[in-house]
Amino acid sequence: MPYLRSSIQHPESAIENRQSGNTRTVLIGQVAASFAVWLVFGYFQARKAPELRRRMATVPRRRRVTLGPIMMIVGAVILFAGLGLVAAIHGIQNGSLTPIAWIVATLAGGMFVQTQITSAVMMLSVATENEPGRIPGASDGRINDRKLP
Repeated sequence: MPYLRSSIQHPESAIENRQSGNTRTVLIGQVAASFAVWLVFGYFQARKAPELRRRMATVPRRRRVTLGPIMMIVGAVILFAGLGLVAAIHGIQNGSLTPIAWIVATLAGGMFVQTQITSAVMMLSVATENEPGRIPGASDGRINDRKLP
């Protein structure tokens, strides 16, 4: 019962603990809302992936090999820079994000999702461009279907 004992001796700290729990709940809700926006954005962008893959076919292979991994890292840099900007503008006040900080974090996350999808499609298009997908019977995706003596 150390919590009760400290509450009796210092009632103001008990009030602060209750308030910090409420503000922590607000912050978690704001973060969950941003994450939900990122997931919905990613879902709609992933639905556009076949179109993006067709466009990637026009980009030279060497550029896709180089830009794919670079864009993946750039996406992470954008995300961390956005979160750093939130910290720099003191975006967390009274235990919750300010509206501007929430917008910055959500936009940074959206840009992260976009760069991750684009880089993944670039790298996937390089990895699968020589697959004989349209030749019937050439490859059905099974690797170990040979009968060994």
